[in-house]
Parts: sequence; C-alpha cells; structure tokens
Amino acid sequence: MKKAFILAPPYQPPNTLPPHDNNVALWHATLLARGFTSIVAASTPEATTLAAARSGLQTLMSSLIKGDRWTIIRTGHGYRQPDQNGDELDGYDECLACSDLGMLTDDEMATYLAMAPAGTVGDLVDDFCYSGTADRAYMPSRSRPIRDRVIVGSGTKPAYYRYWQACEDHELSCWGYFDGAAYSVLTKCLCDTLTATQFVPATTIFQITKDRVMGLVAGQTPVLSGPNQDAVPF
Repeated sequence: MKKAFILAPPYQPPNTLPPHDNNVALWHATLLARGFTSIVAASTPEATTLAAARSGLQTLMSSLIKGDRWTIIRTGHGYRQPDQNGDELDGYDECLACSDLGMLTDDEMATYLAMAPAGTVGDLVDDFCYSGTADRAYMPSRSRPIRDRVIVGSGTKPAYYRYWQACEDHELSCWGYFDGAAYSVLTKCLCDTLTATQFVPATTIFQITKDRVMGLVAGQTPVLSGPNQDAVPF
C-alpha cells in the first residue's frame, strides 16, 4: 500500500509568503497519480501545531507494514536553531516551524525515519529554507548521516528511503508564480517532473528537477540524499 502524510504549517505573521494551499493540492494530485491510496494532509493552524505534527508522523509510521511505500512531504517556513546534541558541525539544527512556532528538528525527524519497518520504501521531501543536510548522507565529512545516528528499519534490515531537500543548509527556498498561481519552486518543479515521468530512477528525476530549479532561481541548490537512489521514487 502507498501512504503519505503532507505537513504544511501556514505562515504566521509577520511572514507574508503565499499560503501553502497550492503546494498541498499539487502534491495530493501528484501522489494520487502515482498510486497513493492513503494521503493525509495537515495544513490548518490546528492540524499543524508541533503536537499535531508529531501525532501525524507517529500515526503514519506506526501504520506501516512490510511492503508498504510511504512519503512524507513537509512544506513551510524553515529555521535554524542551535544544535542540542553536538552532531552538527555548523552548530545548527535545521527545522520546520509549526503553526504554534514549535520547531520540528532534523534530529526528531530521524526518530520517525527509524520507525519505518524493514521492507518498506520511503521518500521524504523537505521544501523549506535551510533544509539541506537534513539527512547528511551526501556530506559525511560534515556530520553523521541519519542512518549512522539511528537504527533504521526497526533494528533489523534498513528501510530504504530517499530524502529530497529544497536547498543547501545555508540557502533559502523560493516561491514563484506559475500560470498565475503561487507555488514553492521545488514543489512545482518536482511534481511536474514526476507527472511527466513514470518508470524513471530517482537520480534522473532529481537531475531534471535540480536543473529546472536552478534555472529559475539563483542560489537555490536542491539536494537528494539517502540510499536506493537508482530506484523509481514515490
């Protein structure tokens, strides 16, 4: 079974970026087209507090069984906060701001990834500022990757996952208007690429998406990390 959780906390004043309704709708349509049968979207202030986000992630991961495909989409406002456990060489944890301004850190996301049972395959998308190095597998010299910090796959065989990030950990994730509607650039480019392709490896989809993003935005460098990148994603 294919299951997804879309987490899109609305921006809080004084932030004035567009609402995430278009991102959520586009991801919902894209995942449906790729065969997802269970898609839960959290985008209201009440559904995207830190407590509610944790509950939604816990519910998704605890529902998985061997053979499932799963996806977590996080789109919103990214922050950096001082590293709490010494695993960040730059001294900052990357995090998504929830609607109550609680911070969902990359370290906490690692604990949810660790819940994925062996024999499942997942894709995680972080479409917000400073999202790079959420996984760190692509820069092992800077910090330990998630799979070295936690036991992935319920302590047995690692679950396979790919981590798609909007930008490097020092960059901003940008928005744009496409046919008069506002989308974050990574979401629009990645969903368009997924819609135009079927049985194509993640590495190919990522390269097409990266070229499109960097052709539209100077200074935003998408990142793909994690194992199993030669397989078809989502």
